[in-house]
Amino acid sequence: QLQYFDREYGIPNPPSFSIVPIGSYNPNLGVPQGWADEISLDVEISHTMAPGANITLYAANNALPLAPVIAKIVQMHEVDILSQSFFIPESYMPILGASGLMANVIMADQYYALGSLEGITFTASTGDAGGSGYSSGPEGTVGYPSTSPYVTAVGGTTVYISGNSSYQTAWSNYGFIPFMVNYGGSTGGVSVLEPKPWYQQNLSSPATYPEGRMVPDVSLDASVYPGTYIVFPGNITYI
Repeated sequence: QLQYFDREYGIPNPPSFSIVPIGSYNPNLGVPQGWADEISLDVEISHTMAPGANITLYAANNALPLAPVIAKIVQMHEVDILSQSFFIPESYMPILGASGLMANVIMADQYYALGSLEGITFTASTGDAGGSGYSSGPEGTVGYPSTSPYVTAVGGTTVYISGNSSYQTAWSNYGFIPFMVNYGGSTGGVSVLEPKPWYQQNLSSPATYPEGRMVPDVSLDASVYPGTYIVFPGNITYI
């Protein structure tokens, strides 16, 4: 699929591309019930932005909590940058319970911190449900791991192009009507779980949550305006 993408758009093949499983998994399940589309987008855009970089795709067993997965990647220490496009809304955290919170957030933070000390840059999507697509509560819709203080939270923008000029603005959705409907927009807000990190101390915060971690940190073009061509499983091209 990556070879097809490169041939279609004239991009040189990466120096190396490898898939590393973390736990057992069935690759045939990726298309009908997994994250195959998101993986395709991540791999192809990463290769487009850095065509000379080696690419390692970590495929983790979905039954594993997040902490041991990050621990394994940090222990292997084979990558300089780790891109993550999954998202646990903070409004879902009570469902995890105390043990789930420990295994997916508290311990994961420790491994993100350790990996950062090793020189690994972690990035994570802030989500694509706008300001209220996952929750109508006061915490809005921010989620982990983008809210970790050791992870760079990446949001999305919309870019309008006309001739030689362009205009970039926030990528918004239609609002919370109803739950999980009309979503499609860059997520941002203030965490009620993660404290405000030292590197945000000079930034103004909403009065309602003055001490929370704010996301995103950076934002790039993410909507379908103008959009990017991606090759999905079956070598089908989508915007």
